[in-house]
Amino acid sequence: MIAAAHILAGAAVATAVPEPATALPLALLSHYVLDAIPHREYDVSYRRIADTSMRRKQFFLDLLTLAVDAGAGLLIVGLLSGWSPLVLLAAVLAFSPDGLHIVDDVIARQRGGVYATFGQSPYKTSDPLPLRALALQRNVHMAVHWRGREHVPPLIGWPTQIAAIFLLALFLIVS
Repeated sequence: MIAAAHILAGAAVATAVPEPATALPLALLSHYVLDAIPHREYDVSYRRIADTSMRRKQFFLDLLTLAVDAGAGLLIVGLLSGWSPLVLLAAVLAFSPDGLHIVDDVIARQRGGVYATFGQSPYKTSDPLPLRALALQRNVHMAVHWRGREHVPPLIGWPTQIAAIFLLALFLIVS
């Protein structure tokens, strides 16, 4: 799912469950639940570009797309929640697996590795715990993420995004 859908889901969880000890783990879990639903998302194409200078330019454009998406989601959540710290934290937490995925990808490329398939990792067991934790997060994320998204026809895949965003925003407005 796109960032705004994850952000709205985290906010909806924190709105429905105002206890932080319960809301925050559930907000994180919401990310994996949404990613398990068949959907389409915008393409992060910098990964497929071999030329280093072109890849850097495309990475910036992909990052800009993500920033606009996440920024719009956070703005909507902030306005609808009255800038509630718990709701905003839950929203960011719900998006965090995708953010960590990008950080992991950048670090892996700097180390000369690229994830070609599920389960591969450029990290070694002797690496510091944060790097191994990134690899674990990537593997969990990819195991849960609906794998056939590239083959979902746009007329089916994009409506799931639109429906999720609409229903989550409606829930926040009504709550």
